[in-house]
Amino acid sequence: MDYSVKWDWITLFLYLILTIFCGLILKKALSYKKEPKYLNFFNYSINYKYICYLIVIFVLVFFMCTRVIKGELGGADTLRYIKFFNTFDYTPFEIKNILGMQGWEYLFFNTMYLIRILGGNYTVFSIVVYTILVGCYIYYFDQNVEKEDEWFVSLIFILPYLKSMNILRNCLAAAIGLLSIEAIKKNKKIIFLIIFIIAYLNHYISIVLLAFGLFCFFVPEKWYNSRKKTIIISLSVFVMTLLGIPIIKWLLSLTRYAGYLNRIDFSPYGYIVYTGIYCLILLVYDEFIKTLKERNHFIFYKMIVFLSIVVAPFTVVNGTQRLLLYFEIPRFIMYGDLFSVYNKKIPKKYQKSFKIAIIFVYILWIIFRIWRMYESSYIMPYKNIIFG
Repeated sequence: MDYSVKWDWITLFLYLILTIFCGLILKKALSYKKEPKYLNFFNYSINYKYICYLIVIFVLVFFMCTRVIKGELGGADTLRYIKFFNTFDYTPFEIKNILGMQGWEYLFFNTMYLIRILGGNYTVFSIVVYTILVGCYIYYFDQNVEKEDEWFVSLIFILPYLKSMNILRNCLAAAIGLLSIEAIKKNKKIIFLIIFIIAYLNHYISIVLLAFGLFCFFVPEKWYNSRKKTIIISLSVFVMTLLGIPIIKWLLSLTRYAGYLNRIDFSPYGYIVYTGIYCLILLVYDEFIKTLKERNHFIFYKMIVFLSIVVAPFTVVNGTQRLLLYFEIPRFIMYGDLFSVYNKKIPKKYQKSFKIAIIFVYILWIIFRIWRMYESSYIMPYKNIIFG
């Protein structure tokens, strides 16, 4: 068998089938959320919504934990993580290293160690990790998506899920980070802090969550709560990004991520899609903000401003685009809010066609992103240890 990475149409089709299947199951969950139906099990009644969620968790965990990992198959860093699992001993809790983002992440690597000394293997570790990862996706979806016709936002889950075949720690920490973002939304500062610490001890780059929390809790909304202010902030940061590359290099040189210094680059092409969506938001700014507030999604607007101010300058370094993983799922759920605003502006007879077009765009984006990352992340071809 050839174990080298290469483009594979069958694998692409498989990924899309998996994406659409899980999306439709979550669509059904939304219908049970609106009109609950219950399964009676002994003395308990279980909402079918939770059965749908369990199906999705089982399918995604099974799919990932039964993949062939050999040669270049199964993810670029997976063999490295298997080596870590088999060789790493207990990682001590050293405050200086943790605060300085030096050394190995305490929680992630000690979870490996604990499972190994209890007799488990890397497959058991993977089952634990992916159950947590997918469970966090499902929880965030349940908390933030109410309307059945916006189920398509769940399609995007496939992207960080597939990225985890390469950057598992980062994707796990970002998934846990969703819970901290939800805590920010509910103004639960202590819960946010606890979850942030858990995410940070899985990957130090989770420090971005603390920055986001401080921004949301302490920066007055009056500083950025208008279309004009948003545009001024974005343009100012764009200019400062171009002028601030030396500062970015210096900041990175102080951390364990100094290896990214040779990746400093700036390309306007990467901003085309996001700039287009940004313009669509500005065109319906007032209705969009009203919708966010009605749905208790105003944190998504805070996220836009935060990404413009804090994260955008660091995306000129290719490796630190991993920061955006923490906001990828919230961002696409926010696009569901934007869809709702524009959907109301369209004549009713065209709304179904508009929705189909949006789903088609989501799928095209997923295909494009898979094409962009398949070679570097080793996500193709997919082979299964049970089904071949």
